[in-house]
Amino acid sequence: MAAGEKPGLSGTDRRQGGGVPKDDLGEDVPAWVGELVVLAEHARGLLRAEVPVAAVGGAALVVAAWFGVPALPWLAWACAVGSGGLALRHARPPRGSCLRAGAWTGIVLLVLDLVMAPWTVALLVGLRLGSAPHPLLAAAGCAVSGAMVGTLVLALTSLASAVGARRRAHPAPRAGTGGSAERLVLRVGAGVGVVLLAAAVSWLVGEYLRWWLVGAVAVVTEAGAALVVRLGAWAQRQTAK
Repeated sequence: MAAGEKPGLSGTDRRQGGGVPKDDLGEDVPAWVGELVVLAEHARGLLRAEVPVAAVGGAALVVAAWFGVPALPWLAWACAVGSGGLALRHARPPRGSCLRAGAWTGIVLLVLDLVMAPWTVALLVGLRLGSAPHPLLAAAGCAVSGAMVGTLVLALTSLASAVGARRRAHPAPRAGTGGSAERLVLRVGAGVGVVLLAAAVSWLVGEYLRWWLVGAVAVVTEAGAALVVRLGAWAQRQTAK
């Protein structure tokens, strides 16, 4: 046990409780500093969970680009599937997180950016090693494809979570439960939806790939991220009712 740590309260317990004991921060520290510490703890835990995926994905992208796999649409599709899968896995905040509404959505968006950045660099390196034409433009097209799909999946998942919370609050009478089968169907459908959405976005970006399109998609995605945070906050409030 580290010096100054309370007996029976490990670091994992503090993170799962969604807060930091006041004794660790000091009495004079503002409340918002404590909230930032909690957010940083959650972001670090989420990023640690995604490090293996990011490392393996980056290595695979370097090798694939080096050996001549077309960046668009195929490598862009791979980036989009990875980004959408990350958003789908972590769309809902963990139980007992006690975060402010919308904070978890912001954390997931941040981790998406942190994962996409090394993937983009890996793509650029592989495309240059493979002597692909316009490697910087191609890598940028893959990056915006992944960012857009991740943001869209996070928005759609938050919306589905809010709708599901309303349905549970006003359940319709039905003959059987079928809860497990329904959840399985929903998960499979969500996975297929991510794959199809990634295919559509990567094909469109590859078909009309220009620098102005890359810039426009990046601006729309970043502006949409603010709306996604608000949507996540609304969904979290609906779920808490």
